[in-house]
Amino acid sequence: YSGWSFIETAKILSQYSIGYLFSDNVAVLLTSDRYKQLLYYFYLSKYWEFIDTWIHFIKGREPSFLQVFHHTGAVLMIGTGIYHEVACVWLFVTFNSFVHTLMYGYYALSCMKIKVPYKQLLTSVQIVQLVSANTLGWYYFFFTDMPMKDRILLSLSTGYILGLVNMFVLFYNRSYGSRIKSE
Repeated sequence: YSGWSFIETAKILSQYSIGYLFSDNVAVLLTSDRYKQLLYYFYLSKYWEFIDTWIHFIKGREPSFLQVFHHTGAVLMIGTGIYHEVACVWLFVTFNSFVHTLMYGYYALSCMKIKVPYKQLLTSVQIVQLVSANTLGWYYFFFTDMPMKDRILLSLSTGYILGLVNMFVLFYNRSYGSRIKSE
């Protein structure tokens, strides 16, 4: 599903120039029924991702705070952004669906007992995705003429993402830091 979301979002975005997408005119995306439907499906998919958390419970393990924070925050932030029609929500949908395509591809191969050596790289890509989306979100905040409600919601989203960046960096250092030093 993530791959389909990414491809469909890319098709819609490809109709516009980069300059147009990073201008005050980006709100035109929200006039597209196809785009709004895609956003809604993407929002619903965030609930599906709670299954990751339940798998931990089924296996008798406690899910990490990062996982619970990430899944809960994604539902709230994406849902609020869509409900209030924050035009730059496309950033988060595009970046997140791309990374989730890689991530769920990795999980699928792992479940089939196919050894994939890029788990550490996947965490790096997640961090880059979060930092990139946040940076571009701040671009919208400072350099476009967005309504106050969009500014408030974008500020909340970028604050949430900064928290995620911090937690993913800590996770990366705990998981891979000793490997990097020993190599």
